[in-house]
Amino acid sequence: MSFKDKVSRNKTIVENFTALFFLQIASYVFPFITLPYLSSVIGVEKFGEIAFATAIMVYFQTIVDYGFIFSAVRDISRCREDKMAASVIFSRVMWARFILVFISFLLLLGCILLISKFYEMRLLLIASFFMVIGHALFPDWMFQALEKMKYITILNLFTKLLFTVLVFVVIKERADYIYQPVLTSLGFCISGVISLVVLNRMGYRMQSFNGKEVIQSICSNTDLFINQIVPNLYNSLSSIFLGFTHGSVANGLFDAGNRFNTVSSSFIAIISRVFYPYLSRNIGGHHAYMKLHLGVSILFALGLLLMAPFVINIFFTKEFESAIIVLRIMAVSLVFLSISNIYGTNYLIVIGKEKELRNCTMTASIIGFFLMIPLVYKWSYIGAALTIVVSRGLLALFVMREALLCKQKMNSIDR
Repeated sequence: MSFKDKVSRNKTIVENFTALFFLQIASYVFPFITLPYLSSVIGVEKFGEIAFATAIMVYFQTIVDYGFIFSAVRDISRCREDKMAASVIFSRVMWARFILVFISFLLLLGCILLISKFYEMRLLLIASFFMVIGHALFPDWMFQALEKMKYITILNLFTKLLFTVLVFVVIKERADYIYQPVLTSLGFCISGVISLVVLNRMGYRMQSFNGKEVIQSICSNTDLFINQIVPNLYNSLSSIFLGFTHGSVANGLFDAGNRFNTVSSSFIAIISRVFYPYLSRNIGGHHAYMKLHLGVSILFALGLLLMAPFVINIFFTKEFESAIIVLRIMAVSLVFLSISNIYGTNYLIVIGKEKELRNCTMTASIIGFFLMIPLVYKWSYIGAALTIVVSRGLLALFVMREALLCKQKMNSIDR
């Protein structure tokens, strides 16, 4: 690689890191601005109900993603200069996501009709489902593949700021809690529609619907989908099981502590997302990426461990104080998540070893599921946090072992 090419590559990486950084600010930091206000207005119980509904929506978002956020980014990044070829992949993915949204809504209606707790929360669940629609419309994965994240960053900052302000305007009493997921969803939906218009003007256009090709795309992504969905056996399901066994207050405490872990992991994941298109074309840069990603995750984990009391007391009322221990437990999982990204998403998927990654994920997730039941039942929100940390630790161990074995095989072949 020439010096000019290296400079161009580094410039692109820095630009996309900066864009993704501000994109995560739009997605997570703005909602944090409303936390002290919401926690005081709607209280820990309603806060827990929103957390329960959000955990349900995570499943549907995973169904809508169906692994395309990895396969589409990898495939488009390899043909991004050919706008016609990239448009074909983009169109198949978008049509597939629309179909999966419809299927998800039918599944949600079925759950509402069959499960009493879901029926009691039907208005909140239906309102929260707009988050899934907005998620399907928002093609951030396409801009990631094109390494042009700056195009949607300004848009997201504006829309998220607008709907953050509306939270203070619209939500005035406890009964208004239903509007929180609606406002969040509208930000996604508007950003998604405008982003599709931007892609069209860039020359990446939606092609006509081809049912056979769309179904083939969905079927070919099954391994990646399994890899995405099965961690919810211990992840989101911990929050759902917690709500059933210990109520909305326990859900609220768990969500309060876990929220900062989620935000931190999302910022750390920026490194993974920025390097993923580049590593899809040049796996030789994996070692440098590994050191950067792991180092940042360790710093974040130490920061949360030390700052947990300060963070919880700043953003929440006194009734959320028990969330401090949740935050400290969950901080450890940041390192495990990074190891899984380093050796899983940004190595095994890049080299086409989706099945091997799927097997690792399924094993860790099944173990996590069986750990979850006694831990959550006995220790409530603390048990939920322990379940996630142990499960992510096992996943990191399995994925790292598999990746190192693959590297050894590749090195022996090269010799």
